[in-house]
Amino acid sequence: MASARSLPAHCDGRCDRPHWGYVITGVLRVVYPDHEEVVRAGDAYYVAPGHLGAVLHGAELVDFTPTGHPVGAQDLWSQEQA
Repeated sequence: MASARSLPAHCDGRCDRPHWGYVITGVLRVVYPDHEEVVRAGDAYYVAPGHLGAVLHGAELVDFTPTGHPVGAQDLWSQEQA
């Protein structure tokens, strides 16, 4: 059974950073205020600023996030694989 871990957004409930990446294994579910997006193994993705969070379902991914933004969910994405 795949594990799922919800990643918290910033204090206003939304992440203010964009993310680009590639899902190596598993599934990444990104939650926006008005919809959800599911990204599966083998897919590249863009997550727009304003998302509420993400849930990893056994996901291994490479994620690129611009520097100069507050530390937050990006660090948690990395910790999921530790």
